[in-house]
Amino acid sequence: MIKIAGCAHSARFGARGFVFAVVAMILVAVPARAGDRGVQFTPDGKRVLANKDVGTERWAIALNADGTVTGNVFRTDGGMPAFIACDPLAGDNAFACFGADPCSDDGGVARGIQRTPDGERVLVSKDVGPDRWAITLNGDGTVTGNVFRGGGGAPAFLACDPLEAANSFACFGADACNSAPCDGLFSFIDDVTLPAEFFEVPASCGAPFGFLANVTLPDGFFALQVAEDVVSSIATGDGVIAVLRIGAAPIPGLGAPNPIAGVLGNTNVSPGGTNELDIFFSGFAGASASTAQRDSQSTGAALVVAIGDEACAPTDLVSDWFEVPLDTASGQLDLSVSFSEALEDGDFVICITTIEDGVIGEYFVVQQTAGESPTTPGVDESCFDVIVDIAASDDILAAAFFLEYPPDALSMPGSQFSGDLVPETAERATFLMPFTEATPLADFDLLGGPEGGQDGLDETLFFAVTADESFPPGDVARISFDCVAGVPPPPVNEFICTVTAVGSGGANSNATCGVRAAP
Repeated sequence: MIKIAGCAHSARFGARGFVFAVVAMILVAVPARAGDRGVQFTPDGKRVLANKDVGTERWAIALNADGTVTGNVFRTDGGMPAFIACDPLAGDNAFACFGADPCSDDGGVARGIQRTPDGERVLVSKDVGPDRWAITLNGDGTVTGNVFRGGGGAPAFLACDPLEAANSFACFGADACNSAPCDGLFSFIDDVTLPAEFFEVPASCGAPFGFLANVTLPDGFFALQVAEDVVSSIATGDGVIAVLRIGAAPIPGLGAPNPIAGVLGNTNVSPGGTNELDIFFSGFAGASASTAQRDSQSTGAALVVAIGDEACAPTDLVSDWFEVPLDTASGQLDLSVSFSEALEDGDFVICITTIEDGVIGEYFVVQQTAGESPTTPGVDESCFDVIVDIAASDDILAAAFFLEYPPDALSMPGSQFSGDLVPETAERATFLMPFTEATPLADFDLLGGPEGGQDGLDETLFFAVTADESFPPGDVARISFDCVAGVPPPPVNEFICTVTAVGSGGANSNATCGVRAAP
């Protein structure tokens, strides 16, 4: 978390939007999100390059060998990027930071350039072809920074060595380092000659940097993030401890199967806390082993748990991952995920899949938020009941139900944001057959967010039932909802019911489930 050790800014910057934006960001102590971890290490070992979201701004900065921090700040309003220069203070990642807008020439035209207060570096944010280069000309003649691709995608890191000709450089590029070791990742791009005036700072620029604040960046801000920064350990309900694998997490190939049927657990988590996950997985026998090869450290069927930024794509996964051996290729597994005491506020994802016979499945995304739980609107208790039924061609041994409901109209007491299953929610289900066992009704946030992830609002019920012999198709449960105050109950066609069932013969059933308003 960003900590404030004092804050001031020069009155002559009162009209500058950049200063207001950065000071406001610091005052509310908005941290770098847990997922935004773009770092690289220059080939000469002199600088750490970071490209991360800090509050609502994107910071493309470098930690230099002399302990200073310099670089670019990109505004969310689309305005000209601004510049930042920070001097080291006592304490880890503590800096006195100064900010400035770009220089303008004698005609008042912004040049996208600044010189640091110590005169050692020239900071630039300019277009080169279709790309935006946010770079620094260092005192030793090297050029380092980021290239934001005109076609979109993650920014690349740039490191250029000077050649004999003026403004000519041998340039090397690399993507963010996601797994150790990070050395040797830069590859030669081309010899580049920039325009003669590219690094010229207008004489009229003066010294416009003004003091912003003393800032302490989060631990590890300039380090490669690894899974242990987020998750300290994982164990099954039977006490089996997951093995920590060092290096890049396994990546599924094109056409990889989807072995995870669903994951139940909490959305909001806390440093030093745990999340109890209930994972439903199925085998994918017959899938092509060419989709991906099992990591050489893995043997047999195993559950893979990785940590990602905002998704489970290769560029989002952090270094290192956890592996849990599986006794069977299909089933249900209780998993206790323990979080690091140093877990930062922000969003991240837990990525879960299985490996079987050399094939890794697609990751199932479990959205996590380290921070406060959202508030729940006022409700009218038990105002709307529905009946959930099951239809199948034969009797059923076991069935697991997911019932999506419209959260803008209905809710359940309690929440799965923290703690275990909520008794008040479980009491809202009345089972309509003499089942041998029925899991408590639980309410979860599984949908509504970006790219199908969570949005912090529960909207999916889950329960499962089993019978020693079997049970026939028919009405399974009556469920009582609360109504959001002032909102009428929704029509039943706004509910979505899905079921996974096992028939009386032990094979997967083609069962379906439905919802109707209770009388």
